[in-house]
Amino acid sequence: MKFNLIQNFFERNLYHWGKFIYAHRFTALAIGILLTVAAATQISKIRLDSNLSALLPHENNIVKNLDEVSEIYGGLGYLVTVIRSKDAEKAASFVLNAGKEISKHPDVRYVEYSKPFDFFEKNMLLYADLADLKTIYYRIHRKFDYERNKNNPLMIDLGSEKDPGLYYQDLIDKYQKKYDFISSDKRSPYDRFLHKFEEKTGLHTFLILIKPAHSAVNIKFTHNFIARMDALFHKLHEGKNGIIIEYGGRYKKSSDNFFSMQKDFSRITIMSFGGMLVVLLIFFHSFWPIVVILIPLLFGISWTMGFVGAYYGTLNLITSFLAAILLGLGIDYGIHFIIRFEEEKRARPDMKENFLIMLSQTGAANTASALTTALAFFVLSFTEFRAFQEFGVIAGIGILSLLLAMLVILPALLLILEENFHIHLHKKNWGVPRFLWSRPKLILIGSAFITILSLAMIPKLWFDYDFSKIQVKTMRSFQLDPEINSLLNRYQNPTVILPESMDHERKLIHLIEENIRKNANKPKFMLEKVFGSTQFLPLEQDQKIAIIKRIRELLARNVKYKKKLSSENQKKWNLLYDKLSVTPLTKENLPLTLRHTFFSFDTHNHRNIILVFPKPSMVLGLDWLLFAENLAELKDGEKQLKAASDELIFSEILTMIRREGPWILLLAFLAVIAVVSINFSSLREGLFTVLPLIASMIWILGAMAIMDIPVDFFNAIMFPIIIGIGIDSSIHIYHRYKECGNIVHAAEHSFVAIFLSSFTTVIGFGVLVFAQTKAMNSIGIVAALGTTFTFLVSVFVLASMILIFKKKKPL
Repeated sequence: MKFNLIQNFFERNLYHWGKFIYAHRFTALAIGILLTVAAATQISKIRLDSNLSALLPHENNIVKNLDEVSEIYGGLGYLVTVIRSKDAEKAASFVLNAGKEISKHPDVRYVEYSKPFDFFEKNMLLYADLADLKTIYYRIHRKFDYERNKNNPLMIDLGSEKDPGLYYQDLIDKYQKKYDFISSDKRSPYDRFLHKFEEKTGLHTFLILIKPAHSAVNIKFTHNFIARMDALFHKLHEGKNGIIIEYGGRYKKSSDNFFSMQKDFSRITIMSFGGMLVVLLIFFHSFWPIVVILIPLLFGISWTMGFVGAYYGTLNLITSFLAAILLGLGIDYGIHFIIRFEEEKRARPDMKENFLIMLSQTGAANTASALTTALAFFVLSFTEFRAFQEFGVIAGIGILSLLLAMLVILPALLLILEENFHIHLHKKNWGVPRFLWSRPKLILIGSAFITILSLAMIPKLWFDYDFSKIQVKTMRSFQLDPEINSLLNRYQNPTVILPESMDHERKLIHLIEENIRKNANKPKFMLEKVFGSTQFLPLEQDQKIAIIKRIRELLARNVKYKKKLSSENQKKWNLLYDKLSVTPLTKENLPLTLRHTFFSFDTHNHRNIILVFPKPSMVLGLDWLLFAENLAELKDGEKQLKAASDELIFSEILTMIRREGPWILLLAFLAVIAVVSINFSSLREGLFTVLPLIASMIWILGAMAIMDIPVDFFNAIMFPIIIGIGIDSSIHIYHRYKECGNIVHAAEHSFVAIFLSSFTTVIGFGVLVFAQTKAMNSIGIVAALGTTFTFLVSVFVLASMILIFKKKKPL
């Protein structure tokens, strides 16, 4: 049969390459070992980065803002210590002692365990508006006018004037609510703590918020810091029975997520490798074929990881599972080689000829499929989403490394074992019944029905915006989040906005407050509160202090009437009088809690920040998209606000994938069509080969709709990958058909290799369902569905299409 130009090129050069390997097998193996040793020196440099900002490009504005905030302000969030006890007094005493001791630690920037109620109570009148202060003055003045008239014997009491009372509490309550504090006459001994009491359990819960000196991005520091804090807490805890200590907050969650990911990475890789080992052992009934396949596979993966260590240095939340995925993909090439070699051995006794046919024919198909798969991966590098970029590049390099290992190491190893140790790989006949392809029209009608049914189901497919799938919610640090947020009456990690100056901060806070006021009742407006240092540095302090002095003088002048007041009004007098000795508030005399919250710790770069809190009802990624959009609509002139937070990172990731996903999928399809068409030197044959793959993609979406498996921001990465994986089987079938001219012969002889390679790929991806994060679970499920369906359409649908639409040689 006449072969096309590209196939001839691959086969001719691989035939010559086979002769070289046959003569220099030990040299080839030695080169592979040297490359592996060199790669091992780079693999040791790889570290896992569980930080979300590692998923976005370095030049992204939100990432830059987050880096700037971390540099001048320290890491966002806290290590939150949760203290529980049925003895409130004992727990409160423990919190006070622990807070003082921990604040002395050199790695602690500050500790927060109480609310600055005394400060606000003392300076409350400075936070009141001028108009309200004047109202208080006039009300008190009116009260004393009444008392003077009442006690003046020259005044005739006509009973027409009512006692106005010493009434100003409504205005005091207004500012207590605004600044969220309780006055001393109304609070319990524990209200000044970050505290709550649960009647059902009888437990008192106290929080200690610890602000480390460094960012949570530094996992090594975070892990060591938590260990040191834990040791310190337990030292303080000695002899204090009945106190329970737990940890939450961003630092604990970051550490837990990292070590969970690290554990998943090791476990999933071992499970993937072990699963494939068992499958191969069951199939081959011999250990030696597995050695021939797995050693080149491990070499190829080590070369890939060496590249990662040298070029990237890190693996992120998405790329950390690539080793397991590459195991499932790379093993396919080895399986095709081994089964073809065994097939040729049964046909003739000449080992060299069998070897050259295997390497040239199956090598050409493996090369074409590997190039196609690699290109599908490389297409991901065109996205702005850094996680997908790195995944695409590393996976693409990985496929090419595995192909190289299978073209160099596997042939050399196979020859050494066969010739020197007389190892027989397998004697079993792997023939498949031909009747499977005896009803091609029925197969096509059935596949058309499945495709139509899948298309009908696709509208029921839904998109899951829950980005928290990336978190291991079963861990205690994550389960504590709702309780901590509820006790604080806010999110732990607000969005940070960086103003340029104090005046600029006032301007931005006014802008945000106005927008919150206007849009508070709109369901799609997600901003709830805004705080900045300037809100605690009142305006018009000189005028306010002048009015406060007038109020004080007014009380002093009329002190003789105090005894004539009711006991309740005397109490109000005392409370108000205590608030009338004030001095101007500056940054320096704000409480430590506020100074630490709003000002940078870098003495060479004095900066202040604004904190924006979302509505507590926010749950899904869609809410964070709305939050980011609401924030983006707030313009400082023509400029957007300089904002940073994990939640904005979420939103940016969601936006990128939503914007670029469909185009990446289309580009992957076009790339596959282009490579297959070039390989077979015909656009028509390229489209013919890819058509069943399109059907399988429709089946996947239909199956996901039927099984109520949503598309999400994690399994979306699998769709362009499935295109690259799925075309492999079609290329092997079509290449064998072009070689022998009979599709039934091609299908029956390719079936076992394609089935086994697809099955091991399912294992390589499928083990992700055992990961602790739902994000990895969803990737594993979609990959397993995709590999299964692409196997079915390649072996049956493509073969049936060829039987019906193309001429074939008689059986």
